[in-house]
Amino acid sequence: MRRINVQDELAEGFELAPAPVAGPDGAVGMASLRVLPPPRPRLCEAGPCRNYHRFEIQVEAANPRAQMVAVALPAGTPGAQEVPGGTVYQAPAAFHVETHHYCYPTPGVEMALGALPVISCNRWNPYHDEVTQDPGDAGVNRRAFMDSPEGAEYRAAVAEWDAARERELEDAAEAERLISASLGPNP
Repeated sequence: MRRINVQDELAEGFELAPAPVAGPDGAVGMASLRVLPPPRPRLCEAGPCRNYHRFEIQVEAANPRAQMVAVALPAGTPGAQEVPGGTVYQAPAAFHVETHHYCYPTPGVEMALGALPVISCNRWNPYHDEVTQDPGDAGVNRRAFMDSPEGAEYRAAVAEWDAARERELEDAAEAERLISASLGPNP
C-alpha cells in the first residue's frame, strides 16, 4: 500500500534559512521583524519636572570572551596576540548602563515610571528660570514653560513624532488598500 505523507509533500522544495549567527557573548542575535519607532518625547524630561527623578547605574556584565580570529591583525592591534593558527582577540569590557525613571508626586509617594514615556500628567511642574519656585503654582509654571523656547522645542518634537506616526498609519492603510485591490472583488 502506498502512503502519502502530507508533511513531506509540503516540505518538498523547501529550504531552511541560514541559522542566526551567535554574537561574541554566545547569545543568538535575532533581527527584529519590525523597526520600532523611537519613543515619544517624555513630558517629565521636557521641563524637567520637579517631581521627576532619573538615575543611571552600571549593570554588572561579564567581559567578552577571547575569540580566535583566522586572519592576522596588524601589529599593535590592542587586545590581540599572535598564536599558531591565527590571532586571539580579547574585546574590551563592555560598559552597560541601566536607566531608572521615578516620580515623586507627593511626599511619601514613589512611582516607578519604567521605560515608557509619560504623555500627560496632572502633577507635571517644570522648572524654569522665569517661573516661581513655589510648587503650588504648577499651572503658571506649565504655561511659562510652554511659552519658552524650550517649550516650543518640546512641542515641535512631539508634533514631529505625531506626524511620523500619522505617516506610518497612512502607509499601512495604503498597503492594505493595495492588497485588497490585488485580491480582487470579494464574492
